[in-house]
Amino acid sequence: MIRNWSIAQKLTLIFALGPLALIIIGFIAYRNTIATIEARGVVEHTFQVRATLERLATQAVNAETGQRGYILTGDDSYLAPYREGTTGFESDLAVFARLTADNPHQQDRARSLQALFAEKQRELALTIALRRERGLGPALAVIRTGRGKATMDQIRVLLQAADKEEDQLQGIRDAAARSASEATMNVIVFGTLGTVVVLVILGIFAIRSLTAPIEQAIAALSAATAEIVAGTTQQAAGVQEQASAVTETVATVEEIAQTAEQSNERAKAVADSSQRAAQGGAVGRKSVENTIAVMSDVKSRTESIAQSILSLAEQAQAIGDIIMVVNDVAEQTNILALNASIEATRAGEQGKGFSVVAAEIKALAEQSKKATVQVRQILGEIQKSTNGAVMATEQGTKSVDDAMRIVNEADDAIRLLVETIVEAAQASNAISTSAGQQTVGMSQIQSAMRNINQATTQNLASTQQAEQAARNLEFIGSRLRVLLRGANANGVAG
Repeated sequence: MIRNWSIAQKLTLIFALGPLALIIIGFIAYRNTIATIEARGVVEHTFQVRATLERLATQAVNAETGQRGYILTGDDSYLAPYREGTTGFESDLAVFARLTADNPHQQDRARSLQALFAEKQRELALTIALRRERGLGPALAVIRTGRGKATMDQIRVLLQAADKEEDQLQGIRDAAARSASEATMNVIVFGTLGTVVVLVILGIFAIRSLTAPIEQAIAALSAATAEIVAGTTQQAAGVQEQASAVTETVATVEEIAQTAEQSNERAKAVADSSQRAAQGGAVGRKSVENTIAVMSDVKSRTESIAQSILSLAEQAQAIGDIIMVVNDVAEQTNILALNASIEATRAGEQGKGFSVVAAEIKALAEQSKKATVQVRQILGEIQKSTNGAVMATEQGTKSVDDAMRIVNEADDAIRLLVETIVEAAQASNAISTSAGQQTVGMSQIQSAMRNINQATTQNLASTQQAEQAARNLEFIGSRLRVLLRGANANGVAG
């Protein structure tokens, strides 16, 4: 059934068995290791209990030794071991009771030891008190009774029994720890060996079943190599075309760079000319505005002159009327003068008539005088108006002169503007020519870039094919080397 499996299924089985076996071995080894650690912990606990029992025996002996030394010498310095032994025994007995809390037999022994040591402590305290108060004899008498020795013997018996039980427990626990350690080693060693044997057998089987696929892989490798060679040839041709296109592109780009530089300079010239045109236009506009203002002033002054002339005309009409009156007066005066001449011939008694005529003449002369005064006043006003008209005319002349000057400035500004515009037009023509050259260059660049793009596309496709084929070749080659080495080894071994 396994022979009908695919290569992937066979490899999956081989690669899955190894990790699975390691997981099983690791789990069993972990459980046995935990058991070993627990057994070691129990053994260490037993060592602590036995060490405590040994200290209890030592503390009891120290207490008794200090008591006997004091009784024999009476020196209080010998009581130091007694005090240390008494305190130490009680402390170690509490430790022993705590360490054996899970052992009923040891708990009974702990209570018995506490009672016996209390009795021994009373005996020791009594003998010490007698030695201090009554001397050596009474104290020795109490010692000779043997009660203290009997109590001490019972304490030793209990301590030996407790130690014997802990020794038995230690043996059992050591055996359990050794058993767990041996089980762990057996699982690791035999499990690993079994896994290696199974994997080797499966590997040999897989290698033998992979011979045909290897031959197919070799054929595929040959085909991939042929594809790589073909792709490499295409890539070399494309690279050659790309190099030529790049050379043309570089030359064209250099020409475009030079043309662009010239265009930049000419564009700067156009910008400068445009700036001057703008400045000339601003000056021309200002001059035109000034011309408009001056011409408005000329108009106002001309209107004033016309009004003055109209006033002169009206006053001239009045002068004409007055002149007519003067003419009438002159005629009447002539008539009266004639009558006066006639009456003068009648002089004499009739001088009264002459007087009347003379009076009339006088009146006419006064009227003429008044008219003359009026004429003189009117003439004065006419003179003033004439002077005003003259001044207005002069100012108008000046305004016209200013207007002419400003118009001339405007003419100069407009002329400058025209020259600037001409320069701008020339620069624009040059820019247009450069733009034409750039257009031709861009066409060449476009054509070259198309060639580069086409060659690059071919190179990319060929490179991708070569890369993929190379990766397949590398992978297949590495797998073939591994498989063939294993197959050869197995074949030689067989």
